[in-house]
Amino acid sequence: MFFKRVFFPTCKLLLKIVLSRLPVSYPMWRRISLFRRGRMDEPKWAYDTFLRHAAYGDLLHHNASVCTFVERKDSAEFEVLELGPGDSIFTAIIANRMGASKSYLVDVADAALSGYDDCRRMIRYLEDKGFCCDDLISLKDSKAIYDRIGLEYAIRGIESIKLMESNSIDFIVSNSVLEHLPKREFEGYMEELYRVLRPGGKVVHHIDLKDHLGGGLYNLRFSEQVWERPLFSQSGFYTNRIRCNALIELITAVGFHLEKVSEFTWSELPISRESLAAPFRYLSEEELKIRGVHIALTKNGEDCK
Repeated sequence: MFFKRVFFPTCKLLLKIVLSRLPVSYPMWRRISLFRRGRMDEPKWAYDTFLRHAAYGDLLHHNASVCTFVERKDSAEFEVLELGPGDSIFTAIIANRMGASKSYLVDVADAALSGYDDCRRMIRYLEDKGFCCDDLISLKDSKAIYDRIGLEYAIRGIESIKLMESNSIDFIVSNSVLEHLPKREFEGYMEELYRVLRPGGKVVHHIDLKDHLGGGLYNLRFSEQVWERPLFSQSGFYTNRIRCNALIELITAVGFHLEKVSEFTWSELPISRESLAAPFRYLSEEELKIRGVHIALTKNGEDCK
């Protein structure tokens, strides 16, 4: 148990601190799976993940053998924002075939596989699922595909969202992303996401509350002063360590209405309470046992300026 909960996470932490400072590009790390931003470069994974979140937000309409977004009565436009698309732009292709007119994919670095062959892999997968993709198959380069599906790919994080129009987005989605937002910027991100969401729009976040070293709570061993230093926060394993109840409080404080929440828990704590740094040591056992959460939100009321 010691090796699983302490020794291996410590080794991984130290290894990532060293490797992240070597002059090696992210594509090279991705090829050897040392620094990989999820599995969104796999068509099936990207498709299943996106549909799961859209279904959780009650946004799906089943039309024959395929799924589409529920139609809006007040507009033919349907715009999607994905926060942290990871290693592909596949969400934009999927969203377009489901009825989205435009997709904004916002990240903090240009890491997406977005070449013509990559796009074709996703398009072929959607064809096999029953979607009509004739207009995409006929296109000869990736830029033409981006234009057809209405893709905007931005890599300046919150600064990119600040440039977007208020009350314009119908669906905001993220998958295991919110836990990686810098703690000092978290509230700012929530305010901007609330601003760009149209009244009545939906938001779905899946948030992974485990550490990203051994799948437990090893990251809660460190003090705030140590954890937020660049040595840790810029080494590829950083999470903001905001626990479930605090997350929901911060998100709803900016105006979001919480529609539903699903918690995923451990049967027992994966760490001894004595090993935790303050203030985590004083959290309830029920709070510490939450290893992940799925939340659906909406924006009520009149347009927000």
